[in-house]
Amino acid sequence: MFKNAEEKQLLARVNARDADAFAEVYDRYAARLFRHASIRLGRKEVAEDLTSRTFLKTWEYLLDGKTVNHIASFLYRVLHNLIVDEYRVRPREVLMEELPEPEDRRDANARVDATLELERVQRALRKLPDGTQALLTARYFDELSVGEICSMTGKSRNAAYVALHRGLRALQRACGERRR
Repeated sequence: MFKNAEEKQLLARVNARDADAFAEVYDRYAARLFRHASIRLGRKEVAEDLTSRTFLKTWEYLLDGKTVNHIASFLYRVLHNLIVDEYRVRPREVLMEELPEPEDRRDANARVDATLELERVQRALRKLPDGTQALLTARYFDELSVGEICSMTGKSRNAAYVALHRGLRALQRACGERRR
């Protein structure tokens, strides 16, 4: 469950409501959670708000005397729930904003191609059901392990693998790619 003893110790400090430990968690996960929300929502300002609210809700949960077993999974679950709530409040909108530049900044053509491809994948991803979006974003954009995804979703490993496989096929269809 823990990658190393340092993470286990950090989790223990967080569960003891140590503000400095929670600040470490923020530093470690805020950018990843923001990226996850940005990809799923396509709106930077809303992604920033939901990322902040994720940490606020988590801290309030801890202050209520409750504990967390796996901090990353818990944070992603809280964020997912906030995104679902956001979809309930507002109809889905596809508002493309600044997209991250590819790592290869030397070639302007490659940058344009990569940006257009990312836009195409993001539009297709938003056509999928929320649960499928969350799984694919967590696995392929946030690079969470299948074990972390299982903790986040409550799915068995087998169910997670099947859902990821089906989600990829659905994304390929949404992108207009034919199955080979």
